[in-house]
Amino acid sequence: MVVVPKLLIIILLLDSTSSLGHPNLSNGIVAKAYLNWVKQMGSLKRSLFQNATNESTPCSTIKVHKNSRLGDFVSVRKAINSLPVVNHCRVVISISAGTYREKVEIPATMAYITLEGAGADNTIIVWDDTADRMGQSGHPLGTFGSATFAVDAPYFIAMNITFKVNHFQVFWLFRICKNQ
Repeated sequence: MVVVPKLLIIILLLDSTSSLGHPNLSNGIVAKAYLNWVKQMGSLKRSLFQNATNESTPCSTIKVHKNSRLGDFVSVRKAINSLPVVNHCRVVISISAGTYREKVEIPATMAYITLEGAGADNTIIVWDDTADRMGQSGHPLGTFGSATFAVDAPYFIAMNITFKVNHFQVFWLFRICKNQ
């Protein structure tokens, strides 16, 4: 009988789940898909100042609006979480004007997402984490953990939108507490 240390089994299990069980996330396939995407984008034969002639149509469009009657969702995070865990087609999430106070993360399996705001000055996603703030694990979040908006997914597009970290609020509250 062969005894395998528990640590080795855990490492092997973690390694096998690193792509979340999705076969298309192996390095070779992702690299080929990326090169195919670059080739498609290169075939558009346009400059930045012209409209593309062969744009693909999205398979779905989701509307985010502060008023629940005017959109499908009232938060960007809820709209993203409504997508399948493994996404294979372009989904446009149209975000109406407003300031959305939320932390958003897009995992590697949710490819082909486009966020389209109503203008960089009008559509803002803001959060106030800092690198030294304690996370759920009891450890500091660190630089990457404190991001307002984190994307691990391939083929992500964002346009006409601002992502912002609101440190002013944190420092202002710290000064008030310190002075009391």
